[in-house]
Amino acid sequence: MKIVNKQPVHISDNTKLAKFIRRKAGKTIFRCTFTKRTTGEQRVMVCRLEVAKNIKGVGQPFDAEDHQLLTVWDMQKQAYRMINLQAVTELKIRGTVYSGRVLNQLLQGA
Repeated sequence: MKIVNKQPVHISDNTKLAKFIRRKAGKTIFRCTFTKRTTGEQRVMVCRLEVAKNIKGVGQPFDAEDHQLLTVWDMQKQAYRMINLQAVTELKIRGTVYSGRVLNQLLQGA
């Protein structure tokens, strides 16, 4: 496993982070560590994007990205969950761990 820096992430543009995750992860399973908005606790979620399971055709009542959230399928809870893009501290995608300053630098070029 390749580890890329381990410092807290301070991301100014959450749209870039969402695009980075979509581009790097695609439909593969990835791990995201972030701080929950409601409780402030650290959450490690193993998840996927683009899962069509349990979709009822209604859609979300709001645009998640307008609220700095990314909708994912939580592999452990088998349900849709939201990642707080403002509080991401680490990502593990395809065997590479992204965190801290290095993640910020990657996003600057995204």
